[in-house]
Amino acid sequence: MKCSTDFVLQAFLRMAIFTELKEWNQRLQEKQCPFGATEFSFWVITILPFSDDRRLQMLRLESAVERLRYELQLLREVVNVMKYWQVSLR
Repeated sequence: MKCSTDFVLQAFLRMAIFTELKEWNQRLQEKQCPFGATEFSFWVITILPFSDDRRLQMLRLESAVERLRYELQLLREVVNVMKYWQVSLR
């Protein structure tokens, strides 16, 4: 049961991150992204403009689910800041 629950959670996190990335790059296609949760989580680390310290922090996380959760949290924070600045500059 745990295995199937993990798979569903990984799929949810992967899709949520892909959706956030798609907001930044409308040309991004799902087929461009690695399929497996582990590979996807490492791929996200490589494509986003994080500091080296932040990247190392993510790489130290022991599971793909931990990395994906953290990456999604960071993406949402960045998106919220960007939306705030867009509204503030109007």
